Amino acid sequence: MSAPTSDSPSLDAPPRPAAERPREAFRIEGRDPGSRARAGVISTAHGEIRTPGFVPLATKATVRGLLPAEVAELGYDIVLGNTFHLMLAPGHELIRRAGGLHRFMAWDGPIITDSGGFQVFSMGHGTVADEIKGRGASGAGGGSGSRSHGRIDRIEEEGVAFRSYVDGSKQFLSPERSMEVQAALGTDLAVVFDECTPFHVDREYTQRSTERTHRWLERCLTWHERHAPGWQLVYGIVQGGVYEDLRHEAADTGIEYQDRLLGHLCLNRSPTPCRRRVAGCRHHRHPPRGVRRDRP
Repeated sequence: MSAPTSDSPSLDAPPRPAAERPREAFRIEGRDPGSRARAGVISTAHGEIRTPGFVPLATKATVRGLLPAEVAELGYDIVLGNTFHLMLAPGHELIRRAGGLHRFMAWDGPIITDSGGFQVFSMGHGTVADEIKGRGASGAGGGSGSRSHGRIDRIEEEGVAFRSYVDGSKQFLSPERSMEVQAALGTDLAVVFDECTPFHVDREYTQRSTERTHRWLERCLTWHERHAPGWQLVYGIVQGGVYEDLRHEAADTGIEYQDRLLGHLCLNRSPTPCRRRVAGCRHHRHPPRGVRRDRP
């Protein structure tokens, strides 16, 4: 399939016609009668994605150690690029001018981009390994090498101010900016901007963060509806930390018009809490609310 054009409007661009925003096609091809397991297919501008499936990380526009053709030969349908890293280097405008991320990395299958929310978490609280092992944030100020530049300056309602790990420059990532970058990259699946809270913070902080993520969701969807390429799909995030009632609330938010990913579920040494949170999102008040059975 030929790559769609990857023109990216600026934040003040005029709205795109509704006719350019086709609805996503998702079909379920099989269900397990003994559980909620299912097999389905998501149709995108660059091909179909079989679900469930593993998504190789192409964080900086490459899957380490593999050529794009080798990734395809291994049977993978989709790869994941990262908004945060690609925005900083080589820059989303450079990638846009090169014809979009598909052409830039020579991958003609579907691509999903992370919103940058997880990287906000990593600069503030450390990597996944740091959190599980109880270490402080590595590279969030101090240390050696280029990553010592990277740190969060502040998280506020408008977005996140931080220092680039590349050169220490001041940067700001907002919901609108995240969606703008993903539109410039021209990926098939864009993800809304969120704050990924660590499992060891208290309920009060987690609730404030989750509520702010919901407000950011509305801003992301507004920008995407008005300006994103018509073929780009958008996914929401279910946050809420380790608190099941906050997870339930997040699963209910914006359910009428979006598909979603379950965010930051498994930061714990034991797999049991992860399974419980997934089940909670799937079973909560459904139908008609909660994570829907008929959507990806």
